[in-house]
Amino acid sequence: MMHIKGFHQLFEDSEKLTQEQVTWLDKCTQGNWTLNEETGEADIKGDFNCQGQDLLDFKGVRFGYVTGSFNCSFNKLASLEGAPYRVNSYFDCKKNQLTSLEGLPEGFQVGGFSCRYNWITTLKGAPQEVFLNFDCAGNNLRSLEYAPQKVQSFNCHGNELTSLKGAPQNMSGNFTCFSNRLTSLEGAPKKVGGEFDCFNNKLTSLKGAPQEIGWDFNCSDNDISSLEGAPRSILGDIDSGGNVISEEIMEFVLSKIGKEGASLGQAVSKCWESMSEEDRIYLGKDNTDLSPEERRGYEALSRYKTRVI
Repeated sequence: MMHIKGFHQLFEDSEKLTQEQVTWLDKCTQGNWTLNEETGEADIKGDFNCQGQDLLDFKGVRFGYVTGSFNCSFNKLASLEGAPYRVNSYFDCKKNQLTSLEGLPEGFQVGGFSCRYNWITTLKGAPQEVFLNFDCAGNNLRSLEYAPQKVQSFNCHGNELTSLKGAPQNMSGNFTCFSNRLTSLEGAPKKVGGEFDCFNNKLTSLKGAPQEIGWDFNCSDNDISSLEGAPRSILGDIDSGGNVISEEIMEFVLSKIGKEGASLGQAVSKCWESMSEEDRIYLGKDNTDLSPEERRGYEALSRYKTRVI
C-alpha cells in the first residue's frame, strides 16, 4: 500500500526528496513511509522491497527504521551506505557486488540477515546481534573475524574458510560450515541447539567440535582418521560417510559416545571384534582394552598411514 499524506506534508517532503526518490519509495514500500524531518531518513512502517532493479546505490535515499523486512537483493550494490539502522524482520542483500559490510550503520539492529552470494572477503561492519539467523554463505570469506556473537543460527557454508576462529560460541539453532577448506574445527561453537554440518571439508579429526549438538551431526566427505574431540551429546542422526574411518564403524563409535555417554575408549572397545584391520590402525590407540605396547604400535601405524594418504 502506498503512503498517504496531505498535500502540505507531501510538498514539504518533496523539498528534501526528488520526485524520482518519492516515486521509488512509493513503488517499493509495502505499507507506509515517512521522512524524518530531523534526520532526513525515510522510515518504513511495513516492508521495503527493491530487489532486482540493477541498483548501484539507494538512489541517494537514507533509511532509518523498518518495522518489517528490507530486501535489496539481486542488484549491483557495492556498498550498503544508506541502509536502515534497524530492521525488525529480515534484511536481505544477497546477490550483489559487496566485498564487505562496512556500509551498515554502527549499532545496526536486525531480526535476520542474509548477505549470501556476494564477493565479501571480511565481515567487518556486520551486526553483532542477530535475533534469528545470520547467513553469509557463498562468499570469499577466509576468516570469521567480526562475525556476530549473539545469533540463533549461523550459516557460513561455501566460503574459503580455513578456520572457525571468531564463530559464535553458543546458539539455539543450526551451525552450517560445509564446503569450506577447514582442516580443523577449532573455534567452532561449544554448544549447538540444532544441526551441526561440517561436511565436505578437509578435516582429519573432530577436535574442536561442539560437545553438545541438539539435532543432526554431519561430518561426511572429509579425511577424518581420528575421533578425538567427538561430541559428547548428539540427539539427532549422524552422517559420517566418505572419511578415512569406515562409515559403519565411525557412526557406531559416535553413537556410543554421543547418545549413550560412553568414552571414546569404551566405544572403540565395544566394536573392536567387528572392526576391519584398516579401522583398527586408526582407532587402536584409543582402545583401552589393549596393552600400552599394542596401542603404541597402532598409533605408529596410524601416523605412517596418514602420511601416505
